[in-house]
Amino acid sequence: MAIDSQQIGTFAMQFMDQLREQYGDDAELKTLLVVAAISAQDEAKLELRAMDADGGSVPSWTLKGIASMVADNL
Repeated sequence: MAIDSQQIGTFAMQFMDQLREQYGDDAELKTLLVVAAISAQDEAKLELRAMDADGGSVPSWTLKGIASMVADNL
């Protein structure tokens, strides 16, 4: 699929709706992590961006913990 901010935005909104339904309106987001697998110019790359609840950076140890949890649940 082409890189399309509208498609990414729609995906994110659906995900937020699912989280709200699952955890309720009182739940709080602590960390957001977006991972994209990109294929460009015959190369495959992973790009990731993360932010905390205030829009700030996320410590590397937190990202490593999240990555470990993801790997354990694949």
